[in-house]
Amino acid sequence: MCTHSMTRRPDGFTLLEAIVALVILAAACIACLQIRTQAIASHDRLARQQQIDRATDAVFQMLVNGLLPKPEKARDSGRPVWKGEHLGKPFAITRERVSVANPVAGQVGYAVAPEVSVWRYALAYEGRTSHFYWNR
Repeated sequence: MCTHSMTRRPDGFTLLEAIVALVILAAACIACLQIRTQAIASHDRLARQQQIDRATDAVFQMLVNGLLPKPEKARDSGRPVWKGEHLGKPFAITRERVSVANPVAGQVGYAVAPEVSVWRYALAYEGRTSHFYWNR
């Protein structure tokens, strides 16, 4: 007769297996929380940037529609400068004439100038300067 000694493995996890599983779960949770924190910070930066973009566009639209007071003359260049406040924050707009590539050059069946002259407006608001091109 052959006797086999069979050792029966206990049901459930050993203490070491449970600790390893908890460490893996904790690492996964920490990684998820870091990703969430980065996403929230990124969302906040994007929302702030969009807010500044909307405010900048609003100031330029006020200029285009003639809602800003008459410009002052810059002392150094003599260029017009519009100054004021929008949403409690100061802005300044300067204007200069520049030449840009003609957008219809090569698009029409007749000869046109390769460059056209337009106004470039530089709008300083919230520590950022944006440029707008306009023909008036």
